[in-house]
Amino acid sequence: MAVFQHRNFAILFAGQVISQAGNNLFDIALPWYVYTRTGSKAALASAGVAVTLPLLASLFAGVWVDRRPKRPTLVATGAARALICFLLFGAARAGLPVTWILVLVFLLQLAGAVSSPAYNALLPRLVPAEELPAATGLFRSGSGAAQLGGMLAGGALLDAVGAPLLFLLDGLSFVALVASLLVLSVSEAVPVARGTGGLWAEWVAGVRLAFRSRLVRRLLLAVTVANFALAPVDILLTAWVKGPLHGGGSLLGVINAGALAGVVVGGMMLGSLSRRAAVKTLLAAGLLCAGVGYAALGAWPDAVWDTSLAVLVGLGNGVTGGAATAWLLRAVPQGMLGRVTGLVNALSTVMTPLGVALLGGLMAYLPLNVLWWVLGAMMAVAGLSLVFPVEDDPDRVESGEAGVAGR
Repeated sequence: MAVFQHRNFAILFAGQVISQAGNNLFDIALPWYVYTRTGSKAALASAGVAVTLPLLASLFAGVWVDRRPKRPTLVATGAARALICFLLFGAARAGLPVTWILVLVFLLQLAGAVSSPAYNALLPRLVPAEELPAATGLFRSGSGAAQLGGMLAGGALLDAVGAPLLFLLDGLSFVALVASLLVLSVSEAVPVARGTGGLWAEWVAGVRLAFRSRLVRRLLLAVTVANFALAPVDILLTAWVKGPLHGGGSLLGVINAGALAGVVVGGMMLGSLSRRAAVKTLLAAGLLCAGVGYAALGAWPDAVWDTSLAVLVGLGNGVTGGAATAWLLRAVPQGMLGRVTGLVNALSTVMTPLGVALLGGLMAYLPLNVLWWVLGAMMAVAGLSLVFPVEDDPDRVESGEAGVAGR
């Protein structure tokens, strides 16, 4: 693929995929370790809080990221995450109280909240603007492949070596990521946008940009709705497999694997598709594709039918994830990318527990197939909301039709 001809991108992509594979092993190991040690559902819930709550810090971390060179920031956060994982390994092997484990997990995720907007802000410096869809699509594809590998190998590794060693492997994956960052040769001479009133004024300026730009505002709304709808998919699918499909864990794994395979293919296709259609069109189409797939899944409880639809949903989600990031990176000034993408990350994090609580709670009152239709309709509406033109659409900007707000 042409985007791999850019040395910096190829190096960072390899480091990111290795790191994502380690993260997936960690995601499997942590709840297993906590529940095995305590046998407490309350402790398991606390682990979920320790994983998700720090991610809200990305809402404010972005302004700090915008003030600093991105590569050193990523090296520092990657090294910190590696060290914390090694401490997790030591604490777990020493049998320290689970409270200590959760404190370390909280710190690990806090460092991740800083690194996420920094990655988004670094990517436009690695590839030309016209190749951003291909780059973000490949990152989405690589993440899906790492998740698929984690699903296939994580359980076996957990049984073979135990959760503490998976914490260690995650730490080693961050070492590989830091090594990839250290060999990048990237110029960060783009002026950093700073206000006159300090960090708070700069953060407010970023939020104002997000809501002043019709494009970014519409994208935020679509992403928020989509994440709210996607939040209960795992528990809904589990209930669907155990209920109408009368299946077990292996069938659930096959359907999930089908969805991840679709994500891999969809992300890989984005670069090629973006040469034939506008990124906004691809984003809307991806959301519509996923929405139709989810809605159709509830029409007929059949293993082959549902697995096929899972692949379709994965294709839509693979295109959507890469297209949303590419569209945002092209629409927001580079000096404010940390703030705006941090806002997107924070909104996505908030929507997960809200979606699980509200849509998941409806499982006690509505048939499962109706919930699939509701979820699919919400995804489709999010896609349709992007169809109408906006003045600051970067696709129109590049054709000379309009100007981007905030540039």
